[in-house]
Amino acid sequence: MVYLKLQPYRQTSLALRRNLKLSSKYYGPYTITSRIGSVAYKLALPPKTKVHPVFHVSLFKKKVGNGVVVQSRLPSTGSDGQFLVQSVAILQRQIVKKNNTTVVQVLVQ
Repeated sequence: MVYLKLQPYRQTSLALRRNLKLSSKYYGPYTITSRIGSVAYKLALPPKTKVHPVFHVSLFKKKVGNGVVVQSRLPSTGSDGQFLVQSVAILQRQIVKKNNTTVVQVLVQ
């Protein structure tokens, strides 16, 4: 079992976030299904994943113990590359004036 290191600013199949420093760095854990060559391995990724399943060994991080669970699955994206996010509840709403226009700001859980 290994964690997979993906960089969203380089992977075009992952959606971009506003702040790339805070986005998830490791995904998984995934099982290695086969070895391809001397430094490449094939992972058992979910069927709807838009990422090629063969990776260089430098992109892996060994899973040790039953510690903290990192992002369990790859983020789902729409056809336009944006995250498919489902909100729980709207907590607060306010109207703010910016550059002679009114903007509605919503706090979503």
